[in-house]
Amino acid sequence: MALSIKKSKIVGTIDNLQEKLNGDIPVNKIELLELINSWGRNDKLILTNVENKYNIVIPEIKPNECYDLSKFQTVFVKTNTCSRAMLTN
Repeated sequence: MALSIKKSKIVGTIDNLQEKLNGDIPVNKIELLELINSWGRNDKLILTNVENKYNIVIPEIKPNECYDLSKFQTVFVKTNTCSRAMLTN
């Protein structure tokens, strides 16, 4: 089940998680936020997407999975339809 936004919250799971953590396939913005948020957040974060007219509210949260992000070198690629982040070793 892929991640999606429902009622201004990120819900679901990251498909192909291990391949994405290894940098074999790209992640989208929501997946990248979810990976970073696995380390916790001290304050509420509100993200606004003007094109799709929605807000994402990420509340203060305690660390959970703490995914290993040490391999991440993030390269953002913007196309006509979306932005992607490629995680590389």
